[in-house]
Amino acid sequence: MLLDAVPAMIFFKDSENRFVRVNRAYAEAVGRPKTEIVGKSVGDFLPDPKMATTYWEDDRDVIETGQPKRNITAAHITDAKRWLRTEKIPYRSEDGSIIGVAGLSVDISDMKRTEIELARRVRQQKAIADLGQMALSGVGCSRLFDEAAALVSRTLEVEYCHILEYRTREDKCIPRAGVGPDEQFCCHMPCETGEKARNGCPMRLRDPIVIGNLQDEQHLRESLPLLEKLGVVSGLRVVIGTANKPFGVLGAYATRQQHFSSSDIDFLQGFANMLALAVEQEQAGRAIRESTRQLRHLSSKLIEAQEEERHRIFQALHDELGQSLALLKLQIRAVQMKMEPKQLAIRANCNQMLTYLSGVIENVRRLCHDLTPAALEDLGLNAALRWLFEDFTRHFDFQFAADLDNVDHIFRRDAQLLIYRIFQEALTNVHKHAGASQVRATLQRRPDEILCEVVDNGKGMDPDRLFQRQSPGDGLGLAAMKERALMLGGHFDIETRPGCGSCIRVTIPIDRDFE
Repeated sequence: MLLDAVPAMIFFKDSENRFVRVNRAYAEAVGRPKTEIVGKSVGDFLPDPKMATTYWEDDRDVIETGQPKRNITAAHITDAKRWLRTEKIPYRSEDGSIIGVAGLSVDISDMKRTEIELARRVRQQKAIADLGQMALSGVGCSRLFDEAAALVSRTLEVEYCHILEYRTREDKCIPRAGVGPDEQFCCHMPCETGEKARNGCPMRLRDPIVIGNLQDEQHLRESLPLLEKLGVVSGLRVVIGTANKPFGVLGAYATRQQHFSSSDIDFLQGFANMLALAVEQEQAGRAIRESTRQLRHLSSKLIEAQEEERHRIFQALHDELGQSLALLKLQIRAVQMKMEPKQLAIRANCNQMLTYLSGVIENVRRLCHDLTPAALEDLGLNAALRWLFEDFTRHFDFQFAADLDNVDHIFRRDAQLLIYRIFQEALTNVHKHAGASQVRATLQRRPDEILCEVVDNGKGMDPDRLFQRQSPGDGLGLAAMKERALMLGGHFDIETRPGCGSCIRVTIPIDRDFE
């Protein structure tokens, strides 16, 4: 009576593998009365003789060793779909000798299913985390799609997985990635186009599609002919992206009957959402790069236009205004030569006018050099920079040091002009903003690059506000230097902080073909 009251299944066997006694729970689990179980062996109730042998060998091990034993089985004479934890101990006679085995089996199917589901969800979360880490690493979408398809296949334990991109204009999907033992699955669309695809396409329905058994669903078999050909039985398909902005389809398929739970659907949809974010990120990055390219092209054109305008103004100043001033000076001298010796006051006025005109002519000449350095055209970059540095020292109160390597043969004329403008703009910034007393300029050749550097001991700048214009009157000198450096294929850098001076550094790669 006590054994029958226990909900666990209890049995006793003798040394010949025959049941001696079972309780009510064991009989109910087997589905037979106790009288039909006692005196028989496990093989009488199991259709699989190998499994019956395995059970008896396990029982005999307890009988022979006298040691208790625990095991967990997924198949039993009660029900192959149940999980049992069985405790076995030696069954002894009154004199203590082992005459059989006693066992107690507890149904742990619910606990085992929970454990399996938990492990499944852990695998799914790890797969999502792995994909997310890969997406954050900046890999391209093509590689990400390949990795995602492989992860889905392993995590959901399915043979086939694909990622399709939906082309709106063509109203069809094209394969982007796929995993499966059959190569044609990875290279061909698994679904029909047009009206036949409507019932099997999540792009049309906007909801996940769960395929319980493909053979039982005629409309899916018609819309997914390749899956039927490959022997797919179960599957799951979700949309990549939102209803307003879909990208494509993510599908997973198995050649055996498989139940896809709500967690499986959530997992696959989470994968699809992450892929959609990666696609948007890549598209945004591509748009930013294209915008940057266009802006850089526009900046280059603006700088070229600026140089052309400077050259036009140079010609106007040099050829027209310069010559007119020189002619005016000659005319004043001619008038002065015709004066009477007694016209001292008028002669003095003429001298003042000549002195003033000489100053104007010198200013025009300096403006012309700033607009288009003649020394650069006639003598090269090094000579033009020396003239620039000397003029800078002559007009401003600085202690100036220069270290120039000869690089004229390395750069073309247009590149030399860009380098000249970088130094010119850097020195202008020092004069206008730095308040420095010492300045050093360097043009140094290195094995694979040219270093252009201007260092001052001025008041420095806030690094976080270097390229910010606080007012319309603020200049664009740093931005212009950076753009010119980029036009040369180089790199612009500035080291500065308030009260510690500044170091403007540009490195330019050497063009070996020109050299």
